Formats: sequence, structure tokens, C-alpha cells
Amino acid sequence: MKTLLKNKRFVAWATGLACDRLGNAMYKVVLPLMVYNMTASLKNMAIVTICQFLPRVFPGIYIGSMVDIFGKRTVFVLALFAQFLSSFVIAILYSAEMLHFIFLCILAAIASISFEFSRTTEMTLVPTLFAEQRVEATTVLASVHTAMFMLGPLLGALLLDYLNYNALLLFNALSSLAPLCAIYWTRIPNNQLAEHYASGIRAKLLLTNNSLLEAFRTIHLNKSLQYLMFFIISITLATGGLELLIIFYIKNRLHVNDEFASIMYAMGAAGMFCGSLLVPTFKKLPRKRFLFITLVMIASGITLFQSDNLLVLLLAQWLTFMGVFACSVTQDLIIQECAPIGMLGRISGLIRITNSAMLALSTLLVTSLAAVLSIKTVFVIVLLIILVAFLFTLSRHFSVN
Repeated sequence: MKTLLKNKRFVAWATGLACDRLGNAMYKVVLPLMVYNMTASLKNMAIVTICQFLPRVFPGIYIGSMVDIFGKRTVFVLALFAQFLSSFVIAILYSAEMLHFIFLCILAAIASISFEFSRTTEMTLVPTLFAEQRVEATTVLASVHTAMFMLGPLLGALLLDYLNYNALLLFNALSSLAPLCAIYWTRIPNNQLAEHYASGIRAKLLLTNNSLLEAFRTIHLNKSLQYLMFFIISITLATGGLELLIIFYIKNRLHVNDEFASIMYAMGAAGMFCGSLLVPTFKKLPRKRFLFITLVMIASGITLFQSDNLLVLLLAQWLTFMGVFACSVTQDLIIQECAPIGMLGRISGLIRITNSAMLALSTLLVTSLAAVLSIKTVFVIVLLIILVAFLFTLSRHFSVN
């Protein structure tokens, strides 16, 4: 680890990504608060959120192929620049009071797709840049990622006392350029275009389609993977839209300020960090039993949201997202243990696409329910969906250790 931190290439890479993640974390807080300030509408907040998740599904199918065709460095640079440009235009239009809602949705979708491309390419670059210390590099970068998503909301809460949304949006836009500024030191390699460019693209896209079909067939023939997929769909449907619902609840019903809303985001990130520590701590516990524990944590946290006490709400946020993150990591471990080695990448990719779709559907579901029911009633419905996820784990077909 000490050797890695003395590596100028890694330090430049980690610093660039840390700045980018800090901007992403602040953007994650500022965007829904800005939409609430513009419209005071949960429906509009949901539409912007869906515009960030749903457009990822289709390009998510082909990202790996595009990285192979156009080269890692090319895709990484273009994705970061598109992320910068879309965020910059949002800030400028908002500052000029010319940011129409439809433009915001389009620009938010572009920023989200760009982030998906840069994030996926970044994951493929780590083994290339730091082959001999791949595990250590991945671990440190994951810690940096988590730390920035805890620091970002706290810093946002502090800066919102002195700055407006526009300034924080500009900071996010500029932070996207940090990894580009570090390229001189990181020396990212690039692939040459395929000799037969057009035929290469067609072959890669066809291969990707066939890979997804193979992943579907594998899951269809494997009862354990089938029930794991049902579990993932259920738990993501229950929890995917929670964060937006919680922020609207505390802003609209409890009338808290933006600073407290930012602290709620930070508390959720702190819970996720604690959730990451729970998994190795209880690694000897059977997976099904640990999944049950994570579901209890999520359900307990959601139950606490029936309170209007702000300190209880902070605890609820921490407990809920600790369970959500620990559950997500455990799902990944189960996939690694249940999926055939030769299909692991394809099945993981299919589940990643499914997650993006379910996050959008969850947001649509909870916000639609909140339009006709009280938010506390919606929390009860979420608990019932979590119960469905738990019932899947009780099936004899859910045969994991």
C-alpha cells in the first residue's frame, strides 16, 4: 500500500477521480434541491431522477463494446468532456433564469449517460494502469469514492450558507475536468481503431447482443440465479426511489432547510460506508442469514421514518442505507459464487442494466403512490415489498451458502 501511494501515476489518477467524485456528490445533492426550488413538485423531481437512470439502460448494453472499438482513453476523455459540458450548460442556463424544465431533463440525462461511460471505462483502466497492484488500487479508489460521497454533501451543506445552487453546479462541471488534467501524469494508453472499422462495430454489437441472450439463458436454467434476480428486482423496487422520497418528505412536510437536507445525504453516505465494513466483518456468516440481517436494518430504518423528530430521521437514514449497501455488496458476492465463471461478466452486466431500469421504476412507483397517499403510507408499502424480497430468500431454490 505504501508503495502504491508513492506511485506518482496512481496519486495523479486518484486525485483526479477524487475531485470528480466530490463534484458528483455535490451535484447529487444540489440537483433535486434545485428542482424542488424551481417547481416544489415531487413529480418533477421524480422525472429528473428517472431521466438520470432510465437512459443508462440502452447504452449500458454497448459500453464495453464501444470501449473496445474506440479505445479506453478516447471514451474516457469524451465522456468526461460531455459530463463537463452538460453540467456547465445547466449552471449557465440556471444562472440566466433560462433553464426550462425539459432542457434540464435532457441535460441531466446526458450528464448521467456520460458518467456511466466514464465510470465503466475507469473500471477497465485500473487493471491496465496498475496491473501489479490491481487489488490495492481498487480498494483505495473504492475508499476514495465513498469518502467523497460523504464529504460532498457536508461541504455542500456548508457552502449553501454562502453560495447559491449555480456556484455548486459550476464546481461540479469544473471537477469533471480534473481527471483530464491528470492525464499527463497517468499516461492512459489508447487502442487503435479496428482495421475494418464498420465491420468491427457490427461484430462487437452483435457479440454484445448474443452475450446478453446467453446471460438470460443461463439465469433461466439456474434456479438459484433466477430467485436471486427476483430478489434483486424486489429489493431495488423497494429502495431505489427512497432517497428522493425522503428528501421531498423532509423539505415539503417538515420544512427543513437545504443544509439539513445535505446532511441527510451525508448521513446516507456514512451508512453506506458502515455497510461496506459490515460485509467483511460478518464474512463467515451464511449469505442468506446476512441478507436477512440487511433486510432487518432496511426495514427498521424505514419504520423510523414514521417519526417527525429530526435526530430520529438522521438515524433512520443511516440505518436504511447501511442495510441497502451491505445488501448490494452481498448480492455481488452471491453472483460471484453462483454464476458460472465463464458467464460472470455477462450476468453481472445484465444485472447492472436491470438495476438501472428498476431504479427508474422504483422512483416512478413511490412518487406516483405519494401523489395519492400519505408519504408515511408509502413507507408501509415499501416495507411490504421488502417482505416480498425476504420471501424469495426463503425458497428452497434460493440455494446459497
